[in-house]
Amino acid sequence: MTMKKNSLWMMTAILFCGLMVTACVDNTDNPVQPQGPSGPAANETYENEAWMDRNTKPGDNFYEFALGTWLQTAPEGDQGYVFGEGEKFTNEVRQYVLTSSDPKAQHLVRNFNDRKRTRGSEVEAMLKVLNIQKPNSAADVLSEINKMRDKGYFPLVSSKTDLLANHEFNILVTYGNMSPTLQRHLALKEKDKAVEFISDVLTEIDLATNLDAIAAMDPTAYVSAVTARAENIYKIESAIYAGTSGQPQELKKVPGLAPVLEMKTTSQIASRRAGEAANFNEASIKAVFNIDEKSYFDDSDAFKDYLKYLRDVVATCEQAKDYQLFYDYLRYQPLSLLMNYLPPVKTTDATPVNTYYAQLTNDFPLLMNQLAKDKLKELSVGAETCKKMMEDMRTIFRQRLQTLDWLSDAGRAKAQNKLDHMTFGIGFPNKMVNKEYTLKDDNTLILDAMELAAQNVALNNSLRFQKIEDLPDYHTLTTWYGQVNAYYDSSANSLMILPVFLTNSIFPVNEEYMRNATSMVFGHEITHGFDSNGVYYDEQGLYNPWLLPDDKLKLEAKQEQLIELYNRLEAYPGQKANGTKTLAENMADYGGIELSYALFKQDMKAKGLSGAEFDHACREYFLHLAKLWQIKLTLEDLKEQYLNDSHSRNTNRVNGIVTLMDEWYQLFDVKDGKLFVEPEKRVKIW
Repeated sequence: MTMKKNSLWMMTAILFCGLMVTACVDNTDNPVQPQGPSGPAANETYENEAWMDRNTKPGDNFYEFALGTWLQTAPEGDQGYVFGEGEKFTNEVRQYVLTSSDPKAQHLVRNFNDRKRTRGSEVEAMLKVLNIQKPNSAADVLSEINKMRDKGYFPLVSSKTDLLANHEFNILVTYGNMSPTLQRHLALKEKDKAVEFISDVLTEIDLATNLDAIAAMDPTAYVSAVTARAENIYKIESAIYAGTSGQPQELKKVPGLAPVLEMKTTSQIASRRAGEAANFNEASIKAVFNIDEKSYFDDSDAFKDYLKYLRDVVATCEQAKDYQLFYDYLRYQPLSLLMNYLPPVKTTDATPVNTYYAQLTNDFPLLMNQLAKDKLKELSVGAETCKKMMEDMRTIFRQRLQTLDWLSDAGRAKAQNKLDHMTFGIGFPNKMVNKEYTLKDDNTLILDAMELAAQNVALNNSLRFQKIEDLPDYHTLTTWYGQVNAYYDSSANSLMILPVFLTNSIFPVNEEYMRNATSMVFGHEITHGFDSNGVYYDEQGLYNPWLLPDDKLKLEAKQEQLIELYNRLEAYPGQKANGTKTLAENMADYGGIELSYALFKQDMKAKGLSGAEFDHACREYFLHLAKLWQIKLTLEDLKEQYLNDSHSRNTNRVNGIVTLMDEWYQLFDVKDGKLFVEPEKRVKIW
């Protein structure tokens, strides 16, 4: 979860990605059905009473029952408790880095505040380093792409060393890289904004390289011309998006990787004639990029279609004898990734230090982890408590696997094996990937970013052929630890709870209700290993579906029930929720609360609570669950979340899961209401 605040829903999007069932009364040692929990007394009050709306019935909207008064009085955009505390700590980490005595941190801060930089001078510096020549053929385009690889930029076709689905760091030839800003516009189907962004990038290049010609043009004519160029680039970017983020999930579970065949001809283009014949096909790309036989080539149908599309674009350029489109794209692509490092448009505007810092944490997490490590270790105060709770939840999950009536014995054994092999990364690690970054003293900020990009490529190349199992610290290379986040990595069967999430206000080790409500996130991540996507990956994190056919059919039937239950909720006023899109996260949420709630009840019983006192504690748990997801998003943010996020809105992350839990109905005396679900329809999975 990036703390750069484009919209508040993004704070919840990456956060927390569960399934299980238990009851507020533990029947393990007593086969006789005991009396269930009782509803609240008329005069019963709660810790967060001031936030509650007693006029809302729990069965109509439990989120508003728990937080209604707060929702009525808080301003739109209020981040609530957890996200507000999270931002406080991320700001603390940022301030630590910005005031650090580390020479690299001081160098970067100096360049952040360099008021002599201009947008034009920075773009000129970028173009000088890349030295991109205008192509006159497909071979020229491929040659220019090849020149940019070691500098950290991969337009149109990427061929970089990365962690692949087989757990090996190796070269994969696949789609080129895209600006996250543009990717977001494409995801939201915002064509106008996407074309505007591309036009802005092209204009920066034109102003830096051809200012006199632009000044001589009629402004309206220039805008029309640059928009037309941007439209052409938009088509290419849309083709890349369609083959990556736009693919159906079932086509993305495993990249279409096939070992590269041994080259029958030389790996270098031997003559100008051979170069002229080169195009966007497998043989030419391997030859121009000097791809060896130990590398991988994306063999998916989608990538083949993309390369055919590029060949069609080449044919159009060849017919017109004009490769301006490719020249535009080759210069646009790196700058599109560097736009957030440019100085303000107006020299009188404040220096956007926070923007520069956030972009560095996104682009170069290992460097920023190195600069912030002492502070991040300091924030990980709840790590040991978290570790114990997660191991306790693993035990609870293990016990439940033994009693599932829909899972076969063979499926049970495989699920058990995966659970036993799951690893937990909690707080800041003791070791990091070993890399010493260097920055030239006379660099400007954009040159710093480019130099760091080149060093990252060299680092990844040095890892080639290593296995993920040999690099337990590899997360420090790919993950910025200064964000409020927790996530499950299906490719490694591991989950991460990052330091800010373990601070004493978000995860208070001595405060029963909030600590246990927050532990729902830990159970959520554990359950991701067994959700609608997790069942396709084995105990090592390899794509190896392990459910038997009959088990799979039973799970899918339960998933359909869950989809229906969430479809009846609203994503925002007037728009039904999309239970299919949010299925995996809803499964994880449900599993998370079931594991967390079971552990909470164990703790309460160990403390000697029983009867009305025990039931009151259980009600506090559910009310603190609402506190965990407290936030007041704007309508615009809710619409954006609906379009671009696999998580349910926070309201539904509470209202959806509580209605599946039998004891919630008893504890809050819910016998009807908009949320009421008949007992036989309360789906039970893990």
